[in-house]
Amino acid sequence: MLDKRALFLVPILALLWTACGPIHTQLRPTTEDLKAVKRVGVVIPDEGRFLVILETGKDNRAAMAGVTFGVVGVLLAGGISEALTSARDRETTERLKPHLDGWSARATFLSAFEAALRDAGQPVAVRLLDRDPAPADRKQYDAIATIRLSAWGLKVVLAGAHDALAGFAHVRVDMARTGDGTTIWDEQNIVLGQRRQTIGQYERDVEMFRDEVAEAVKSAGYQTATILLYPRGKAK
Repeated sequence: MLDKRALFLVPILALLWTACGPIHTQLRPTTEDLKAVKRVGVVIPDEGRFLVILETGKDNRAAMAGVTFGVVGVLLAGGISEALTSARDRETTERLKPHLDGWSARATFLSAFEAALRDAGQPVAVRLLDRDPAPADRKQYDAIATIRLSAWGLKVVLAGAHDALAGFAHVRVDMARTGDGTTIWDEQNIVLGQRRQTIGQYERDVEMFRDEVAEAVKSAGYQTATILLYPRGKAK
């Protein structure tokens, strides 16, 4: 269950989510879109990738090449390859990864997503699925949403003499009505955690490191659910 600290962070993280900025047109469901949607199948298929984005995140060469926000922009554009990260980032990622053994980002995201549904009393009937339903089974739902936790970890947010990193979670969502196939949700966002610590501080305090990454993933799960539960007004 999502703790009170994470719930308190949701409004703050909403601002950070928007502040990261989209690099493609974002589409969120409206009350009109969901008027006839009573049953939604939600597929959360991936564990995602753990990444540390330090050197690459402050590398201006990416921005000069037209990629907004460096590697974060690449994430929002649709993916990231090992070739796009610095040797130091890859080495740091591998060094920190063992500290997360036994912890599942997908399970944490899913738990927070379910907590949001419980807190709201589920005004929309949501069924969580492990995989995309077969064509014959899709008719059970008014809409199918696919939510991908594609990457998560630590990223630099304050570059300088003592580079500060925060936890992050990158989420990609698409949802379409099953009746007419219309896409009513198509969005990619990054949620940031609240800490601002150096990589050395995270390595010396493993519990703090794990907590920061987990909080970013929890907040992403809770916030994603709230978009479905509380759609915006009718588009103009």
